[in-house]
Amino acid sequence: DEELELTLRDIDALHAKGVLSDADYEAQKAKTLSDWLGVAIKDIGGKEKARKALEEFLWPPVMTKDGCKCLLPFKYDVPELSGRTIEYHECTDIGQPGEAWCAVDPDDENCGQKSKDHRAHKGE
Repeated sequence: DEELELTLRDIDALHAKGVLSDADYEAQKAKTLSDWLGVAIKDIGGKEKARKALEEFLWPPVMTKDGCKCLLPFKYDVPELSGRTIEYHECTDIGQPGEAWCAVDPDDENCGQKSKDHRAHKGE
């Protein structure tokens, strides 16, 4: 945001000239950033949407090759391990060597495949 950048430059210049003490400099920068963040959160649509946008920026979601968002972590009963449930924090190729896969967002109608596992739904 250009206005924020200019305001921060002004604060830096006043501090460099000795007009602002170190404490006032830090306080003014914090207030300016806090005000800007408040406006940005409102523009995004509220705290929940802002938090999600920040999380996706800092930690981009893992996507499948078809563009579906992986739900990580996810639990899977591994047939090769006598049905032992494993929690995966990244994609796995268990059951399909060389073909990584993950649980995908059930709200996306264009992703994933139907499962006969009664626990294969959001939250399990």
